[in-house]
Amino acid sequence: MLVFENASYSAMLNIGGINLNENVPRRLDIIKIFLLGRDYKQNDEPVWNNGNVLFTPDLRQFENIFNTLGFDGEWAKIKEEYMKRNLHVYRDGFNRHGHGNTKPSYWAYGYMTLQMYKDTISPEEFQEYSLTQTQTQTQLNQTNSSQTTGLAYYCGGISSYTLWQTFSSDGITMIIDTASCNFNSTPLYFTSMAGTSDHWSLIGYTAIYRPSSNVFTVYARSTYYPNGTFLLIESQTNQWNVNWFGLSH
Repeated sequence: MLVFENASYSAMLNIGGINLNENVPRRLDIIKIFLLGRDYKQNDEPVWNNGNVLFTPDLRQFENIFNTLGFDGEWAKIKEEYMKRNLHVYRDGFNRHGHGNTKPSYWAYGYMTLQMYKDTISPEEFQEYSLTQTQTQTQLNQTNSSQTTGLAYYCGGISSYTLWQTFSSDGITMIIDTASCNFNSTPLYFTSMAGTSDHWSLIGYTAIYRPSSNVFTVYARSTYYPNGTFLLIESQTNQWNVNWFGLSH
């Protein structure tokens, strides 16, 4: 697995044909090798990156090249091959998030957030992913009695920081769509916050407002950033994603 996060990556992208303003011979062939790490015309021979696919947080820039040049069908084949080859190889067994080589997460496919993964694949593919990742059945006992309540269903996800909106002079809000979970009734929702910096300063996001079987709302303020407009900017800069989890019968 190879990750580029600097000027060298940008230079390689231009060489690899991502810049349509450049005249690049065999542009699509180069992009295929750049993405897959192998030459599909030479018995899938490894060319670079030890024959591994490119770890990129956003495939859409490559998809745009194929679509712009009128090769939508060819892109579909490349994307299918790309998705087959896991970008991240897990250790034996499953990690603490329940992910492993037989059940990789969206991150292992090269996406920084669940929302980016959802935006790139088809609704059917995301539905299958959601069921694989989040659905389980277990016996649930009430804490105040010995009566078994029956089978429980849970579903969770990550809502992108791009969904935050200004709510007040010192707060922001996010409407979280849980329709893909297919809850039969309003579940019990839980939330936590993730980000690259300063998400520790946020308060209020664990309070759930207007919950239903397919949506709920959270609000957040900061002990560090008192201004709502500035808080919204920081939510984008620091990628304050909301981790959520719903439990229902």
